[in-house]
Amino acid sequence: MISGDSFAKMTEEENKNTLGAIIFFTYIIAALVLTCVLLNDLNLPSASSTRPRRHASQSTKRRQHGATNQESTRPWLFAALSATSFAALSYHMLNFLLESYRVWSTTKLMDFKVRPRHIWTWSTESRLFREFGEVICNDPRRFWWTRSALVYSFGWNLYMSIEGTRLQVPHLGVYFLLNQILPVSFTQNLFLFRTSVLGRADSDTDLTPTRLTVHPASAFRQGASTLSYLFVLALAPYSVGTRYFFPVLFATRVLLFAGPYIILRPELGKDQLNPSTTTTTTTTTKYHTVKLYRWSCAILAVSLGYMSMQTIQTARSSTDGLAAIGNALHDSPAVSALGYDVMIGMVSLACVFGGW
Repeated sequence: MISGDSFAKMTEEENKNTLGAIIFFTYIIAALVLTCVLLNDLNLPSASSTRPRRHASQSTKRRQHGATNQESTRPWLFAALSATSFAALSYHMLNFLLESYRVWSTTKLMDFKVRPRHIWTWSTESRLFREFGEVICNDPRRFWWTRSALVYSFGWNLYMSIEGTRLQVPHLGVYFLLNQILPVSFTQNLFLFRTSVLGRADSDTDLTPTRLTVHPASAFRQGASTLSYLFVLALAPYSVGTRYFFPVLFATRVLLFAGPYIILRPELGKDQLNPSTTTTTTTTTKYHTVKLYRWSCAILAVSLGYMSMQTIQTARSSTDGLAAIGNALHDSPAVSALGYDVMIGMVSLACVFGGW
């Protein structure tokens, strides 16, 4: 027969989640390593910025001189927003982890004081990923912030794939990996810092930027992944507390990799689209492409339409309407981490498209 002590020990072993603890600490280490790679990469030139420079005309010099102050402050603006994002994320996630530790220590009849020898035990006996995932999905108002963060993250991945490919940003894949581990605004502002430096370098070359189009295969893949991602997000609230929760959560992460890498081609002029009528034997191939700005607007319209519909639906489900969504921002540190991250990301986007 199994004694009471043996049964208790077996139960305790079954309740341990060693793999989850290893993944948790691996996430932290990976985030630090990837961040160091990108920080070390910020001052390295890209292929597009190492092109031979041409002699600039007087008008170009005057234009460049007038934009010098703005261009010199832009990188520092995004650096400050990156630091703000990292500080906000660290604050809210630390509160979430401390709350989890407090609950765990209470169940063990221990005092709340954090001791190094207890951290590993707490991490193996807690369900940090499940706790985080469920608290941001188990209420419609909380999930509005979660959905906003995920849709924003997906949309930013698509934008980053286009701009990163166009500017030939070094180690572009590292940005996508970091965006998988941390909420989006930190990676976004590091990327904007990098591209603002590249854009300034390109302006010094006095070269006319090439207009680009999207290859049909890339457009199809990104369109299909966008619709699939929005469909999975719609299923997420219904999977909480069921055996489908982790597969749905896993799908939201995997689909982030479905659309990033994109094939761009130079936009051909009308004279290039038709076979040559001269006596030469040179012929050109007609490319069926999608204009880049039209494709970006289409993706943006779908995402905004989806979020508008979800906002109306969430507001109608509560007597407080939109105020209930705002109040849910502080229901949990996990929700606050995602919500404030989206806000910081929107501020940096406003700086980009506002001409800062």
